[in-house]
Amino acid sequence: MRRPHRRTLALLAAAALLVGAVPGGSATPAPGAQLAETQHPIVNPSFEDSPAGAAPTGWTVTTTGTGGSALVTAADAAAGDQSLRVIQPAGSTVTVVSSATPIVQEQRLSIRGRLELEAGTSASLMIQYRRADNVRVADRQIELPAGSSGWQQLDVKLAAPPFATKVVVMIRANATGGGTTLVDDLELREEAPEVYDPVLGQQQELLIDDYRIDSVTDLERVVHPGTKTGPVLTPTEPWESNMVQLYGSAFYDPSYGKYRMWYAGISGGWRLLYAESDDGLTWTKPDLGLVTYQGSTANNILMAPGGGGGVVYDPHDPDPNRRYKLLQLVNPPRTYQAFFSPDGFTWTPSPVNPALPAADVITVDYDEENGRFIAMSKQPYGVRAFFLSTSTDFVHWSTPEYALAADDIDRQTAYDNGSLEAQTYGLPAMAYGNDYVGFPWLLEITELAPDGTTGGGVDGPSYVQIAASRDLRHWHRPDRSQVVELGPDGTWDDGMIFTSSNLIVTDTEVSMYYGGWDDTHGVPGGQRSAAIGRVSWRKDGWVSMRAGATTGTLTTKELDVSGDSLFVNADLGSGGSLRAEILDAAGDPLPGFGLADSNPVTGDQLKAELTWDGADFAAIAGQPLRIRFHLTGGDLYSFTVADAATVAFGGADSGVENRAGDDERTLVDEVWAEGPFRDHAAFVRTVRGVAERWRTTGLLRRSEAQAIQVAAARSDIGRG
Repeated sequence: MRRPHRRTLALLAAAALLVGAVPGGSATPAPGAQLAETQHPIVNPSFEDSPAGAAPTGWTVTTTGTGGSALVTAADAAAGDQSLRVIQPAGSTVTVVSSATPIVQEQRLSIRGRLELEAGTSASLMIQYRRADNVRVADRQIELPAGSSGWQQLDVKLAAPPFATKVVVMIRANATGGGTTLVDDLELREEAPEVYDPVLGQQQELLIDDYRIDSVTDLERVVHPGTKTGPVLTPTEPWESNMVQLYGSAFYDPSYGKYRMWYAGISGGWRLLYAESDDGLTWTKPDLGLVTYQGSTANNILMAPGGGGGVVYDPHDPDPNRRYKLLQLVNPPRTYQAFFSPDGFTWTPSPVNPALPAADVITVDYDEENGRFIAMSKQPYGVRAFFLSTSTDFVHWSTPEYALAADDIDRQTAYDNGSLEAQTYGLPAMAYGNDYVGFPWLLEITELAPDGTTGGGVDGPSYVQIAASRDLRHWHRPDRSQVVELGPDGTWDDGMIFTSSNLIVTDTEVSMYYGGWDDTHGVPGGQRSAAIGRVSWRKDGWVSMRAGATTGTLTTKELDVSGDSLFVNADLGSGGSLRAEILDAAGDPLPGFGLADSNPVTGDQLKAELTWDGADFAAIAGQPLRIRFHLTGGDLYSFTVADAATVAFGGADSGVENRAGDDERTLVDEVWAEGPFRDHAAFVRTVRGVAERWRTTGLLRRSEAQAIQVAAARSDIGRG
């Protein structure tokens, strides 16, 4: 019998009518303003408050083994007259802990100190967060490199995770061979708030949050739930039982010529499975002949155990055996492990596994602009929160750093819905336009676990929000509405929703695949079913600023632009229009760019160019400016300042600037020079070759080359 649970989730009205200011935002200093770090007190930070030869006042010293010590010395100091000498013989440990400093969730603190290695191996400088009951929640450490000499400054940073209430500074020496280290001049600092950067890239600027917005009048921020299709993949095989789950990836692979999906089947454990499709809607599960199930390899199993993670296609890795990269939960043992493949079918473990400490949920994508892979993972800290790790080689990953967890707004929403608590269940994050977008999965806990905690075994639904960030560490969610909605009662996805690790972007829409359950978290697996669907939006279409019959305005903060044209993605109803003024940095209209000079944009346009009578936007590029949009009767989804001409093949627009090479020929010129084309496949191969040449010479980024290849594949050129 199905357990009753609430499906209708009343969300806070964070998207209320905005008049003159943006709710939910934070004060942002003017461009160029310098924000200093805040220093927090540490008792006896330079060890001047204790006599030489004594233990440090205000610190707790513990040792194991024999001969270890931590005593104040006047023999050497980085600052002042004294320092702390930590002596750790082989086979012993020495730990020095400061008094605790109270903190709040999401404070971003760092420990800065001076260390000098006298002998052997350096002690570590550590920041450690603890709960109210003194249990460790998270920590990070750093030590001097072998062979270093003289005083060296070390700095170790870590954001405060959920439920941490205090922080301590630790000096820990536990090297196998022992060592002696001097420590001095310790500081506990809080990172300056997120600083506004006026430099505007040449991609879309979304309106999910208030980062670029200075003021708003008579506009409403609206979250647009995606259009759902499906289920497109359902459990049909015995190794899937009644659950196919997308804690994975699905995308169009231009080298393979199909949509490809790596997903999980759940039947007596998790397995990594594979499906493919010509159109993204009708999927097949090929017999791969790789893994034996009940005496037969006639199945689509890639790996067992496996299935909780994501795949990245990396055509530019110089090693052809590493073109596909997988980061997933393998349980048992419960670890996050990395794998490489030449084709997406046969996988070889990374030379460094486990790749990261593990709990149970991890997503991964690639950030082309910064050349790094992005992993968001749950960590084994006893709370559902998400931590950022990055890597440039997919082998060595940064220590997980707190990124996002449910906050008081989420909890209040849960209380308003009659639930007990809210926690984050996942956070797929990916680069998009000038920003990063994230899709937090929010779990509303309606019943505690059998042991009375909010751990494993809780019940409740999960739903998906939209978030934005510029650095993957500071996330903003002014509107907490569902961007992928739970299905109506009695449908296949009315209980829980999880999204894939990646987006599929075309010239007209953005889409992703998602996993849906027909019941909630605490319902036993055999009593619920899971399938996979597709959800889509117009391009940039997650969030808009909306005007009614009264004209509303949106004024940006100061912008430093390089493009020669201003474009908007807007849907304007009958009688609706959009105009813009260009202002100087002080907010005064520039001559020729006033409201009366602006030609109106009307209708539904994904990329409409704004123009002014008698003035050319290219003439003011490169100088500080602001934009004031005037919107009536419609939605503004994004704006872009970019060079005008893009690479397009028929109606398939890549969105990539059609720039010129060293010989003044554009990429499109080079493609047409190799025609005529025997068929569509020949055309696509030609475009792929030209795009790869441009990428290898530095004229295209990897993401741009991929966007051009996808546009070619979607075009009708050569199809007869």
